[in-house]
Amino acid sequence: MKQRMWTRSGFIAVAILLVADRAAAQGAPRELYNKTIQISFNITVPARTSDGRNLSAQRDTTYRIYVSTAGRVFARELRHSGRNRDALDKGPESRGASGSFSFAGTVLVGTVAHISGARRVSVNFNPGFQGCSVSVIIGKEVPGKVVWKGIDGVTYTATGNPRISTPSCSIREGNLLNG
Repeated sequence: MKQRMWTRSGFIAVAILLVADRAAAQGAPRELYNKTIQISFNITVPARTSDGRNLSAQRDTTYRIYVSTAGRVFARELRHSGRNRDALDKGPESRGASGSFSFAGTVLVGTVAHISGARRVSVNFNPGFQGCSVSVIIGKEVPGKVVWKGIDGVTYTATGNPRISTPSCSIREGNLLNG
């Protein structure tokens, strides 16, 4: 599992990859048709809230990504932070939108734009598409900071490097978006 905090050139690379992903996005590998890919990880970031409190912002994130029998990609992001929970859905018509997923060759890629900075989630598959691994990269502009709106509605500014922990990835037969 990779974790990085990027410099300005790294953030520019993320922006270039976003454009390249849109142009290079290909259909899903047939081996993944009618399968659900589930990935999860925890993000912990030292942060300052918009009202000046310093804290360690933590969020558990799970994605359930279904590849239909026609090769179309649907994603549900489940987020949990403290007492707050929400779910965000993206479908094939969302291609290129923040939080949507698409294939670049055999790699499944999703990018989430923040107020400032971005998070890129990449899923790599083993030969035969029976298993997978996930990497999460968070990019920022320098001297800028990563700034995001939490699921509690509060705006957070990172004061240190994010830590990605407990990454997992699995593949199951069928549509498990609601499971």
